[in-house]
Amino acid sequence: MGINKAAAAADLLKKRIQSGVYDTVSFPGAPALAQELDISYVTMRKAMRILLDENIVCQLDNGRLSPVKPRTPAMKVAFITQPLLPDENKWVNAVRTSAEKFGCVFHNVIAVDSSSKNVFDILNADYDVIFMLFNKWHPLVVEKMFKIKERVVTVHKNFSAHGIRFFEGYAPEVLDTLYAYLDSRGYKKIDFFSSYKNDSSSWRYVQYLKAAKKYKFTGSVYFDVPEQIHKSRFMISYDYCKELVSAGKFKDTQAVFVSTPNEAQAVLRVFADAGIRVPEDISIVSIGEPEIAMYNTPTITEIGTPDLQEKSDEIFRHYLGITPQPEKLAFNHPVDSLTQSDVLFIGETTK
Repeated sequence: MGINKAAAAADLLKKRIQSGVYDTVSFPGAPALAQELDISYVTMRKAMRILLDENIVCQLDNGRLSPVKPRTPAMKVAFITQPLLPDENKWVNAVRTSAEKFGCVFHNVIAVDSSSKNVFDILNADYDVIFMLFNKWHPLVVEKMFKIKERVVTVHKNFSAHGIRFFEGYAPEVLDTLYAYLDSRGYKKIDFFSSYKNDSSSWRYVQYLKAAKKYKFTGSVYFDVPEQIHKSRFMISYDYCKELVSAGKFKDTQAVFVSTPNEAQAVLRVFADAGIRVPEDISIVSIGEPEIAMYNTPTITEIGTPDLQEKSDEIFRHYLGITPQPEKLAFNHPVDSLTQSDVLFIGETTK
């Protein structure tokens, strides 16, 4: 019971400290507080120990306790995103963790799209670093970013040619590992599927075209689906794939590269409904979201996600001046030293 009373007393004092009650008056001693809160002196000492352990108060040279003054944050950091797929939350969480580690203020700002008013509000505010993740970039936002490029880090979209830092998982060339595997297994007709409208500028598609040329495989491209911001990515993918199957697509396809495992789940559902067997009739491959790929039924062959925390911390160290600024602007994991087993999860969706 004493422990519960001590925790309750500590919680009350913590709230008082956070609300500024003791900003202008001395923090009372244990005897006075015990009397005020109608608890025993021993219980009050336990409450004090809790506050000390949580660094809410500190012990001065004279032995008295005093509230710990909050540190001035090292930086003020924002991460602007649209509502995210599960995999993309990893980037937000990595940056949030880095902010906490380096004593920075962190705000996650949700915007309907890149042209939303709150996006411009953040870009005009006094943030030291602004991370941005969008599927589609409004020209006015891009123009504004270029004016404050030293403070901007884009996620997934590479503007490094314009002097803006870029945060990604693996370098795009990692997809060659997946296509090399398919080539070694005899796949020659591989389609590209994405539910993102006009995905022709994405690095996934660029790497698909490079692989087609390198390994001499053929295939069709499907990504010109109308944008539907109020619909889940799974349902957009499901409806689009169902439309394609009804139109007789994928007839001679050996494998389909699907932009994300979340979309791959939708494609698998459509194929199952249409009696198309995976992998007997057609194989499915993707990239990212290992939590989906490895625990889906069937498991999805894919390129996984690397340690994002390492690169996020690296970005913070450079902004804080802890380590010198790098010559490169792209913060991702190079693939030169990686093997197939390092990056490729072979699931049940390939033969």
